[in-house]
Order: sequence, then structure tokens, then C-alpha cells
Amino acid sequence: MKSKESRPETKDSNLIEILNSGWVIRKKHIPRCKEYIILVRGNEEMIYDGDNQRIVSLYKR
Repeated sequence: MKSKESRPETKDSNLIEILNSGWVIRKKHIPRCKEYIILVRGNEEMIYDGDNQRIVSLYKR
């Protein structure tokens, strides 16, 4: 029987890379069909689109 964990999941590789660079998830907001994740690092804030694996907005607080 093959293990499902033998191949790493790459769907959220962009988010993993962002988290590894010092960003912290503040809040997950899930409106209809879209998954937005709000991340913070110091005085910067980022809105990440989990469905399309891309940064929607990046700004300083």
C-alpha cells in the first residue's frame, strides 16, 4: 500500500514560502467561494487569495 504522504502537497507552496519568510497568519476570512488569508509581518499587512494562490494586496499599517 502506497502512502499518501510520499509526495509533498504543492497546492499551497506559495503560502508556505510566504510563511517561511516571516509572515504570520492573523485571520482567515472565507466569503462565498473565496478564501482570503490576512497575514502580518511587523508593520506590513498582506491579503492572500488562497483559492488562486496569489497576493491580492500588500500595504503598511
